[in-house]
Amino acid sequence: MRRPVRLWVIGVVVVAALGLRSAGAQPAAAATTVVYAGTLNASCYRAAPTVCKLEVAPYQVATLFGIRLEALQLQANGHAIWDFRTDVSNPPAGLYAPSPVALDFGAVCGRIYEVRLLADDTSQDDLTLVAQTGMVVCPQGRAEVYVPLVTR
Repeated sequence: MRRPVRLWVIGVVVVAALGLRSAGAQPAAAATTVVYAGTLNASCYRAAPTVCKLEVAPYQVATLFGIRLEALQLQANGHAIWDFRTDVSNPPAGLYAPSPVALDFGAVCGRIYEVRLLADDTSQDDLTLVAQTGMVVCPQGRAEVYVPLVTR
């Protein structure tokens, strides 16, 4: 009794495959990204009454076996705020935690930002999106007028 059930299942699979092929369905393309990143977190705070800063939490990037990391780029609303290029003679591989040159990045108070992390490795030609934040809202700045004290 097991044999007829198996033959029936195989027949259904073959008929379905032939039906999909004749309908013009294409197989899903394999993902080309071989660089992965953990969660990307960012926040915005007011550093002075009229100055806001965008802070990005430390993150790690991992490459698959045999692939080397060539570049990383942080973007805020599509504009590069940090660009990292590796040493051509010895690019990092495996798990890598970059240390950014700037701890915080300038931001406009009252704006909403989306921070994205893009990576480039030896298996691809261009930067690819590997992580992004949700919407990061910067607080409103206070407009204050500073009048210098004049003394004689």
